[in-house]
Formats: sequence, structure tokens, C-alpha cells
Amino acid sequence: TKQNSSFNSSGTVASYTLTLAVNVEVYNRDNVLLIKEELHASSHHSVLSSTQADKLQIDEAYSNLRNTLIKKLLRRMYRLDED
Repeated sequence: TKQNSSFNSSGTVASYTLTLAVNVEVYNRDNVLLIKEELHASSHHSVLSSTQADKLQIDEAYSNLRNTLIKKLLRRMYRLDED
């Protein structure tokens, strides 16, 4: 998990980018490695005026990133199933 921020001239955060990376290993029932890779998802956000709103926005953004990674993993699993 990584968060990058950009600041405006007054020193306050103007925007931020959230990046989520997950190492994934998938084995079949014979313990043969089928997939080993790192899945990444990132999103860029403008900061809201209130600190609490910022936190809610960050929490929602991480939830969306987790969902994106799950979808990527499911697509890879589906492709394995086709083979």
C-alpha cells in the first residue's frame, strides 16, 4: 500500500494517489504453482475540504482498489480454468 500526495503553495495537500499491491500465489490441488504475480491497482483523488471527509474518501478508495484486485484475480483464475 502506498500513498503519494501533491501539495499546493500554502502547504496543504491538493491531491493524492493511492496504490495497492498484492502478491498472489495460486496452487492446484496437487500443490503445483499456477499463478505467481503481484496485482496492482491505483487511483488518483482530489482532497476534500474537511479532514473527516478525506478519511472517508480514502477508505472508500481503498475498498474500490481491493475490489479491482479481486476482479483481476478472478479474471486470471477464469483464464486458468479455460486452459
